[in-house]
Amino acid sequence: MKVAVFNGSPRGKRSNSHHIVEPLLEGAKEAGAETEEVYFD
Repeated sequence: MKVAVFNGSPRGKRSNSHHIVEPLLEGAKEAGAETEEVYFD
């Protein structure tokens, strides 16, 4: 399984969106998924 998150926040890794998505991606990774967070600049 692959999980991708598209983050459009201009603050990137300092954004609240990233802090919300980070545990979701970690959980998916622990379940065996390939994960990626894509940032739009």
